Amino acid sequence: MKTKLLALIFIISLLNINAQTALNFDGVDNYVLGTNNASLNLTQGTVEAWIKTSDAGTGYRGIIVKQYNYGIFLNNNKLIAFEWISGSLKNTNINLADDIWHHVAFTFQSEVVNGSKLYIDGNPVLTFTYKIGHFDRTIAVGNGKDDTSISQFFNGEIDQVRVWNTVRSDADILANYNKCLQGNENSLVMYWNFDEGSGTTVTDTTDNNNNGTLTNMDAATDWVNGYDCSLVAYYPFNGNANDESGYTNHGTI
Repeated sequence: MKTKLLALIFIISLLNINAQTALNFDGVDNYVLGTNNASLNLTQGTVEAWIKTSDAGTGYRGIIVKQYNYGIFLNNNKLIAFEWISGSLKNTNINLADDIWHHVAFTFQSEVVNGSKLYIDGNPVLTFTYKIGHFDRTIAVGNGKDDTSISQFFNGEIDQVRVWNTVRSDADILANYNKCLQGNENSLVMYWNFDEGSGTTVTDTTDNNNNGTLTNMDAATDWVNGYDCSLVAYYPFNGNANDESGYTNHGTI
């Protein structure tokens, strides 16, 4: 009996050590503020995250945003990218407010015709042309800006935020979207896995020191269970959030 009890305690301790956590955002005023280091000032690149929400809020709700540079949002719960130069949104028209974890990604190449894409659960759903503005603003997660002057706060959970300085291919994204990273992958310039589970700092696991600071958040309650990237149990997305049996490319704009 004693041996079994010790084994059970050991297993529980391992589960706690390997627990994967995320942050829960209230959609009112909290977000994570990053840096404006040169490594994040990109004219081409890729941003990725796992999100879960039953209602992110009306209007624009930022997921990963470096204003005037690159930004991926939910707009009325539909996945979009926003271009500040033209004031246009690149709208997938796919509603992700189903309270299920979804991977979202945005690859961009400034001014390359149809050189940018949005992805859901590893597959491309929209292709378009995108233009970068400038690099003055700080990266933020869970908000559409790097301050509280406008209300573009995400209501829901965010995990596994990644920024690359290269355009990841369709094959790269599909092969790796649901896998854990180490932080030393080529071209990865910021990786927040949110596995701190406590405190007010999110640590960049790359060597670029692009750490984040919890802003207007409660460190005692806003750390929650995250997406478990050690489990590969998701199917390609087909445009219907309730049926992940395949995917449909929703064209270009």
